Amino acid sequence: MASTRLDIYYSQIPPNAVYMTFNGLGPGERGLRSIGSGKLVVLKRGKTERNATLLFRENGESFASELEISAKLAAPLGLKAQSRYQVTYDPKTNVLTFVPSPVSTTVAKLMTSAKPAAGRIAIGYELLSKLGIPDSGSPSIDCRTATAAKQLRVRSPSNLFDKGLYLDLPTIRALGLSSGAYVSLTYNQTTKTLSFAPTKSPLPQANRSSKSPRTLKHREGGDLY
Repeated sequence: MASTRLDIYYSQIPPNAVYMTFNGLGPGERGLRSIGSGKLVVLKRGKTERNATLLFRENGESFASELEISAKLAAPLGLKAQSRYQVTYDPKTNVLTFVPSPVSTTVAKLMTSAKPAAGRIAIGYELLSKLGIPDSGSPSIDCRTATAAKQLRVRSPSNLFDKGLYLDLPTIRALGLSSGAYVSLTYNQTTKTLSFAPTKSPLPQANRSSKSPRTLKHREGGDLY
């Protein structure tokens, strides 16, 4: 079996087709691509099943893999736009099974915002993608530490390669955090809660910033820009 996590986006595509785009980083891509583009598969969530033609787009310069589906096809399956699912393919039954996977974790360095804005948190596009936080509409999320909590609106920097995490100094202090320190971040899409916990500096990773960003497609239920 092949399995990976995918973000769901509604798209104006034929209701009998779905498109997968991989970020080239996560596991499962090779196994899922081996299904073959254009193959008729069974989409399953819970006890509900629907047939669809599976197609693949070229790997994107993104930080999360995704699946495009029409709102009409997604509705009976209960697949929600801008939500993350664990998708598993069983070659014996030709079934793609979707299970909600709303919790994502990563590590970031907390910095003081250069443009202080009370009631806001600035999160770079890479972090937004890894955590599964929508990057449009300035969503309101519940930011929590072990000792405090604050409701903040998300702002995404215009630079797609910005990996930063920024808060104004009073908010950093109110949450019991330290500017310049690394924090473990856990986001729950269901509760819209972003949890902070002190952690050590992560090991260096390969830098992808020398590549050009992919062309971001406009989708229903959550445009990227």
